[in-house]
Amino acid sequence: METKIRLLPLREAQTIAFKEEMQEAFQHGFHASYKDDNQWQVLPVKDFYQSLETEGAEAYEAIDADGQRVGGTIIAIDAAKNHGELMEQREQSQACLSYVERRMRKASRQMDAAFALEVLDKAPYVTVCMTRPDGTPYGLPLSLARTDENTFYFHCALEGDKLDCIAHNPTVFMSAVTKCSPTVGPKDGSFTLQYKSATAVGKAEIVTDREEKIAGLRAICQRFLPHHMDAFDDAITRSLERTAVVKITLTEPPVGKRKQYDKQGEEMKYGRME
Repeated sequence: METKIRLLPLREAQTIAFKEEMQEAFQHGFHASYKDDNQWQVLPVKDFYQSLETEGAEAYEAIDADGQRVGGTIIAIDAAKNHGELMEQREQSQACLSYVERRMRKASRQMDAAFALEVLDKAPYVTVCMTRPDGTPYGLPLSLARTDENTFYFHCALEGDKLDCIAHNPTVFMSAVTKCSPTVGPKDGSFTLQYKSATAVGKAEIVTDREEKIAGLRAICQRFLPHHMDAFDDAITRSLERTAVVKITLTEPPVGKRKQYDKQGEEMKYGRME
């Protein structure tokens, strides 16, 4: 029986559902092809939106005769060559390959997102890496405060490298380490480290809403100077207009890593707790 499929421009209201269905389809195809039951995210959120935001990109839903979406694609049109490229077909290949490459080599030390967030919360500072307008890397330790599972804030001057980087490319990479202790391996006498670490990827943006700026600064002060909050309102009055506040929203779950020995000198692996 012949099935008629129409390609229609993606409706903005359907973007999230379209993304989730595409991620599910890619995930299924990956597991079917590679016989891999691990839950690696084949098409991360950032890769989907990167394709969607590519110059000349157009997204289409595949709609069947009953009006149901049964698929979709993102294509990039080269107007000069009158040529189209299947972005998500290309992304599927790249996403699978890059995700396999990014798997933690020591998978036994990988920890979940909750562990990673705890590390980010407890670290005295978080190193945030950005990209300068000329393409060179830029990173520095910052005092971040988290307000929910996806949102961090930091403050800075009204101008400088950080804001220039964010304006050029809002994607940032975060890393933090706690409990870092040089150790002699209990069993083999090796020179090593015990540590807890976390990495995360997000998008940074300058906060322009006054109330959100104050809320972000309050979160920072409550984290680092909780016993001096009686001076917070005066500090806001003096400094709010000459202070920039930046919000980082995570675009994928953070990843934790740990090397730790138990009381018997055995390394604790695969998320094991004492």
